[in-house]
Amino acid sequence: MFSGAMLLIRDAEARSTAARQRRPPARRLLIRAERFAAELEEIILEGLPTVPRPLADDIRRFVSAHEWGLVPRLGEPKATLDVLFDFQEHVQSRGGIEVDRFRA
Repeated sequence: MFSGAMLLIRDAEARSTAARQRRPPARRLLIRAERFAAELEEIILEGLPTVPRPLADDIRRFVSAHEWGLVPRLGEPKATLDVLFDFQEHVQSRGGIEVDRFRA
């Protein structure tokens, strides 16, 4: 009985460690996407019709490295912002993490 409990504890610890090791990269992705989104929100508020080229290139490289399927939807500021929100949802569902949007 004692050895069975120890095995369960070790298994739970291994799962917890694996989950912790997956979180930091996911959290970094979410934070970076949030920063891009904040820049896009400023662009939208300023009424700019296009995403400035350097920012558009950075976002394209970022999204294509992690969620290639979202790349064709990149374009004007509002569409690109939507892509970043979808990107965040994909990362959250893969990583199984909850994010406090006010903290990021």
